[in-house]
Amino acid sequence: MAWQIKCKPGDFVVREVIEDEVQSRWKEKIRRIHGKKAGEPESGFLWFTMKKTDRDFFESIDSIASELGISSKKIGYSGTKDRRAVTCQTLSVEGVTEEEIKNLKMRGLGFSDFRRRNRPVKLGDHRGNDFTINVRNVGKGEPDAISRRLERIKGQGMINFFGGQRFGSKGSNHVAGKYLVMGDLENASKTIMSGSGVGGRGHEHLLARHLERKPGDYEGALRRLPLRLLKLLVHAYQAHLWNAAAEEHMKSSGKQALIPIPGYGTILEKYPGTGRIIGSLLKSEGILLSSFRIRKIPELSSKGSEREFLCFPKDLSWHFGMDEINPDRMKLVLTFFLGKGSYATELVRQAAGEQKAVISKI
Repeated sequence: MAWQIKCKPGDFVVREVIEDEVQSRWKEKIRRIHGKKAGEPESGFLWFTMKKTDRDFFESIDSIASELGISSKKIGYSGTKDRRAVTCQTLSVEGVTEEEIKNLKMRGLGFSDFRRRNRPVKLGDHRGNDFTINVRNVGKGEPDAISRRLERIKGQGMINFFGGQRFGSKGSNHVAGKYLVMGDLENASKTIMSGSGVGGRGHEHLLARHLERKPGDYEGALRRLPLRLLKLLVHAYQAHLWNAAAEEHMKSSGKQALIPIPGYGTILEKYPGTGRIIGSLLKSEGILLSSFRIRKIPELSSKGSEREFLCFPKDLSWHFGMDEINPDRMKLVLTFFLGKGSYATELVRQAAGEQKAVISKI
């Protein structure tokens, strides 16, 4: 029987660890050591913690913006968080008071830890996330093997695959992303409108309505969607290529290495071995590195980056108990810290002995 996660939101608890928190603690500690007064309060942007329970991240941001009467673009965040979970993360907003945020009464959302800063929260500001995860439906004969795999992960790391969340609820985000990279806006639009779960929250209907008014205007239709969504699709295709390359590297070496996330600025020769793998994958896909400079929608162009084959969870610990939902089965409780960009669901999969990437074919 398959393991189960996220049976209820409290089974998957995430707390974002952001640089602001780390730096401010040390600044105040140093001031106290030297007998100095507390730092002067900063201003401009209101930073606060949003606790989210069983709500979509972007839907939550849009709802907050609507209630405040501002554009969602004015709400800063460092990273997205899972829907079926209890998550805590730092947001920022300009031109809004603490009382206005406190007065928001929204299902599944709570706000705390208000402070003023001179800049907004930006993508990638966080160092990573602390996780507490209940894995249910574990067999009573499994704990010894699970513990051995977790000990190996603790000492030798885990394969840093992009998790299934990157590919969407139906696993097809990367398909639309490939069409965008190819400049095939018609098929990118049709993939989103197919009801495959790529757009979500009615985005496919925005495309359909635009095309009813202006048949064939696929660029105009796609521009009706939030830019952040279209970027996620391109990133999903890059993640698909990286996962496939990581699988190949695992077969040939399995040692720590940098694997490029392909983009128009990627220089494959900088990556002995793994660069050749990416080059071969791109050739089989009919994609050039220059294809990631998306001329029809330049805002989606991606320069590319790199990602380590292995990542190393910190403070990894676990214990077993009775599964309250399935009393004849067991529960595995995991706590750990992962750096930004790494997926907790991947740690769970690999603890279960699954070493193959979530996505391997289009």
